[in-house]
Amino acid sequence: MSGIFIDILFAVFAVYNFVTFAVYGYDKKCAIKNKRRISERKLIIMGLCFGGIGAFLGMQIFRH
Repeated sequence: MSGIFIDILFAVFAVYNFVTFAVYGYDKKCAIKNKRRISERKLIIMGLCFGGIGAFLGMQIFRH
């Protein structure tokens, strides 16, 4: 039972980090096109709420 729980927890963690990464990419795309952007506060909160890996990779890859 605990093995399945760990697998599900890991999957949720991975998906959340991917979503955080995608949001950083979307924000960068909006910046390039001079459209309304996602607030810095929301980006930081996503990174602090278990999305740190996705936020870090988003900052590095998208030069955010």
